[in-house]
Amino acid sequence: MQNRNIPLLIIVGLVVFGLVFLAVKNLQNANPQVEINFTPSLSYPNLNNELFGFGSNFVGQLGTANYSKSPVVLQSVGLKNIVKFDAGNRHSLVLTPNGEVFQIGSVSTLGSTYTDYVNILDGDEVKRLTGIVDISAGSNYSLALKDDGTVWSWGSNITGQLGQGDNQDREYATRIEGLQDIVQISAGYKFGLALDKFGEIWAWGGSCTEDRAAAANNWMASPQTVVGIGGYYDPTSLGGADNINLQSEDYNSYCANEWVIGFTSKTPVKIEGLSNITQISAGWGHTLAIDANKDVWSFGCNLYGQVSNTPNHLEPYRIPELQGIVQVSAGYRHSMALDEDGNVFAWGHNLRGALGIGTSGEDQWVPVQLSRLKNVQEISAGHDFSVLINADNKLVVFGENNSGVVNSDLNIVFTPNPTVVYSDRNVSAISAGKNHILVLTDY
Repeated sequence: MQNRNIPLLIIVGLVVFGLVFLAVKNLQNANPQVEINFTPSLSYPNLNNELFGFGSNFVGQLGTANYSKSPVVLQSVGLKNIVKFDAGNRHSLVLTPNGEVFQIGSVSTLGSTYTDYVNILDGDEVKRLTGIVDISAGSNYSLALKDDGTVWSWGSNITGQLGQGDNQDREYATRIEGLQDIVQISAGYKFGLALDKFGEIWAWGGSCTEDRAAAANNWMASPQTVVGIGGYYDPTSLGGADNINLQSEDYNSYCANEWVIGFTSKTPVKIEGLSNITQISAGWGHTLAIDANKDVWSFGCNLYGQVSNTPNHLEPYRIPELQGIVQVSAGYRHSMALDEDGNVFAWGHNLRGALGIGTSGEDQWVPVQLSRLKNVQEISAGHDFSVLINADNKLVVFGENNSGVVNSDLNIVFTPNPTVVYSDRNVSAISAGKNHILVLTDY
């Protein structure tokens, strides 16, 4: 005899299966992982360009033996086409179309200073470093990203910022073990950042001591996961203390070194509490990041509000005042963000007008929109000064005028209002270092 309940059981089973499938799908979508399948932009579509620099040239970072408060052409013979460039503390990096890296200026603590470009060599085989798709200049050290997703470093290593597991300086580029599938890099003052294709951030360096022997006593020997960046610091810089009150005077003194990131690691560690990140920027002592929703996250030293008004600056914090952000730039003691409509926001230290809000002296702990600026194309935060490209492709500067980065008249100490300079040239890319600026212009 045929069982008439079978069709009903089948229907009930299908309904239950469908409900379970939808529940699992919704659970996956609640916190999706975004795989960033792209290579960092080799950007600057017009290769018929010219790279200019101005500001401090104390150690030849402008490619000339002379100080220059006016723009000077940086290209040497054979470097007419620039793929990418970056201004560091006391040196400059240039990436060519064939994936080679050139450097001018101070080279770590090795005593080398160049006023013309020097080709960076691969330390493994002592040959030209090739296959590079991204570069980043820090404080007397550099990072480079290869097309195979590996990261290479060279230069000063006093705080483990090379990610090599020691404090030894390196004249040649050396691969950082433990990093793979990397798509972006950013060199801070004494620490490095890398973003992998899964949207996760890796960090290393940042010891708060100039004493190599003391710094060597506090480091993690292998890559490991940490929650935010809380709980890791260099106790030797505080007289051997095992614990510190992060709101105490001791911490303020500790953080006043300007390049504390809250932990010490000579090898890369993954930052927990952040996911689906699409862009990173390392400053002197703090970090900014953009996620897939175009929200901004920050953490690190926050003495002047450069991380924003967060209750716990040693853990990643989403800045609620910022949405739809497409670029961030972490400077010395201030921060900048650019949204998808071309609006600019700034916050942090404003002693010399680095925020461009028309005033100086009062720090801003929440982002302030620079309402006079519309349809901005690119931003770059330097050492208490800022630069950007406006809607007319012109260079705009504001902040402290150290070494003439803001105004060729050195009697002008600072400029708190955004000001167009060198308006005779169209600008396609910019980079602000400590006391010098690099600008890519059309011929």
